[in-house]
Amino acid sequence: MYEEDHYEKCALIITLLLSLMFSACTTPISKSPLNLMDNIQESDLAPIEISNPEEKQLRRNKESTDFSLKLINETFEDNNILIYPLSIVSALGIVANGAKGNTLSEMERVLNSDIQGLNDYLKAYAAYLPKKVGQMRFVFPNKEYEQKAIEFIQEFRDNSSPINGTGGLDGFLERATYQEWLLKVEADRDIANIPENRVPAYTYFYIREDDDRIIGMINIRLALNDFLRKEGGHIGYCIRPTERRKGYGTRMLREALIFLEPIGLTDIILTCSKENVASAGVIKNCGGVLEDEFYSNVFNEVIQRYRICIV
Repeated sequence: MYEEDHYEKCALIITLLLSLMFSACTTPISKSPLNLMDNIQESDLAPIEISNPEEKQLRRNKESTDFSLKLINETFEDNNILIYPLSIVSALGIVANGAKGNTLSEMERVLNSDIQGLNDYLKAYAAYLPKKVGQMRFVFPNKEYEQKAIEFIQEFRDNSSPINGTGGLDGFLERATYQEWLLKVEADRDIANIPENRVPAYTYFYIREDDDRIIGMINIRLALNDFLRKEGGHIGYCIRPTERRKGYGTRMLREALIFLEPIGLTDIILTCSKENVASAGVIKNCGGVLEDEFYSNVFNEVIQRYRICIV
């Protein structure tokens, strides 16, 4: 029995070597294996949706991951190694999908899961992992994007989410028309003819090229009046609710800052509500430094004012 388990273990270790080529590294810091799943709670991996899930099958999937960790820990207990558990399960899954007969049966027994259950688990986990952000571009508003712009604003309303940085699009859709708004944003960039009570500004859609979807909007003011200098800043922006927490806000602001430097705007003021932790995080990610915090009688909330110096 011992010899059978020994050969079974060796076979699985050979399988793992392919995984280790991509997910392991040696380091002189630690004398014992490092389990990257330490302190990771089950809730951190939610939501993972598997078609027709059964409690028994889900438990077996967990046992499969636990088995992989135990195997690598026992095998390399005297070496320095950093391992990502999912890559182990993935490597075993690849081999299991190509196995037949007794080999497949033995792998299913050792993994405590049939091949379909293992595949469902890997597919669900892969779907949950963050996706790489694709190519983005700024697009000046035009007639072509009318319906998408209406849907963009409606998403904020459906989610009861504040709207900022749209160059007044939300207000125009309520009181006027999209076409009138296009005339307004065109006039905003006519620097020579800007009324005294307004400032020149550029408003853009932030478009994801893969599906031509409006992910966000940004309003870049080329000058400031007294109100904007204190409470509005040079840039207003927003990301649609269903596309948040994906890095789009930081990416959009960074690209906007690149646009500002060549035209001489290197000392940038940005503001946000103190309660808007996500927006403050975006500003800080782009080098923003908090310089003031005050209660706004206009917005009826505490406003934070940040400054970004482009060098």
